[in-house]
Amino acid sequence: MKTIITLCLLSLFSIHVISQNESYAMVRNYENWGVINSSGELVIESEYELAHTPSLSWAPYYSDSKSMIYSPSDGMFKIKENRKFGYASIENQELIPCKFKEAGNFHKGLAIVYSNAKYFIINKNGEAVSKPSEYYIKDFINNKILFRRNQKYGIMDFDGNIISKPKFQDAAFFSDGLLCLKYKGKYGFLNPRGQWVINPKYKSARSFEKNMAIVKYGNYWGVINMKDEYIILPRWDQIELVKDGIFSIKSGSLWGLMDSSGAMLIKPKYDEIKKFSEGFACVRKGTYWGLIDSTGKGIIGIRYYSLRDCCNGIVAAKENEQWCYINKDGQRINNNYYADANDFHEGFARVRTSKLFGYINTKGEMIIEEKFKNSYDFHNGLCRARIADTWGYIDSTGSFAILPKYNNVKDFFLME
Repeated sequence: MKTIITLCLLSLFSIHVISQNESYAMVRNYENWGVINSSGELVIESEYELAHTPSLSWAPYYSDSKSMIYSPSDGMFKIKENRKFGYASIENQELIPCKFKEAGNFHKGLAIVYSNAKYFIINKNGEAVSKPSEYYIKDFINNKILFRRNQKYGIMDFDGNIISKPKFQDAAFFSDGLLCLKYKGKYGFLNPRGQWVINPKYKSARSFEKNMAIVKYGNYWGVINMKDEYIILPRWDQIELVKDGIFSIKSGSLWGLMDSSGAMLIKPKYDEIKKFSEGFACVRKGTYWGLIDSTGKGIIGIRYYSLRDCCNGIVAAKENEQWCYINKDGQRINNNYYADANDFHEGFARVRTSKLFGYINTKGEMIIEEKFKNSYDFHNGLCRARIADTWGYIDSTGSFAILPKYNNVKDFFLME
């Protein structure tokens, strides 16, 4: 307890004060990873052998003995040293010491941890807020815990009092305040108090999302609301949420679109429909792609070998073996073709006509000449770029705002 109080006091006197608008990035200097701010100042010391991001979910499985820093969640970096987990913050290098055998990400100020053969929930001071339990904790909400015992799920409160005995065969995470659970071979929805809001009657089901859930009744899929009323009748072979209030529906091998009122926007006619981005979705017929809006209207005809998602109102399209850019009105933004073309981010797109990368703006003008051996997208005003064998960060002029001196770097991010 004294250690925790001391660490908390130290954080009050930290030299670096976190700013709401400040951005940060994980960087590797020689062998170890640390964290810098947008001025290039080191705010978490370079002492970790690996940096873990969501795209590197495999990393923990081959690196059990290595020290690691994870992407932040809820303002906290999970860290691992000597096979034990703890947490660090920008204000404090090690706010919660590495003492847990397992540890989850922080969410709304709390995290699930495992130590001394017990699972429990801690706050950002490292204090236990739930009674340690021998049962695996999967999720929590409003002082209620979803736990698992002998491969069955149940609900208890933070004091360890059982609300629903472990009798559920499968369980998703809390979503929209409800749990999607499997009971006696059927799926239904339970509230945190252990009461059925929608009785188990579905062959399969997904969690509620914005008061709607995709469910399977018999052999077909539909969509229900919180009152267990169908907003899309169960008559489809597959359903996917592709935009707020818009679902792709599959009949046989073809896809169409319906909205949350059950109205048909497009009858099934496409071989594939991707998720919407900025109000537009890529659709495929055979080997060719086009673009539609949220009403189903065709914006770009079905004639391209590949289309990237709409970003900043512009789509990268592959025509034959080269790429070009088309705006949401279906017009080319310039007359150029590229060997490689990527999505726009913060008004810039990374392109390549030969071996090196540069950047164009939304008018199609080359703003940063092709001079980088490797580079990525802009995030929070900065972009990671490689010159020779070292990495740094460029600004919107193409100049290095943070000099290339690192062996590896990650994108800048804002703290949650």
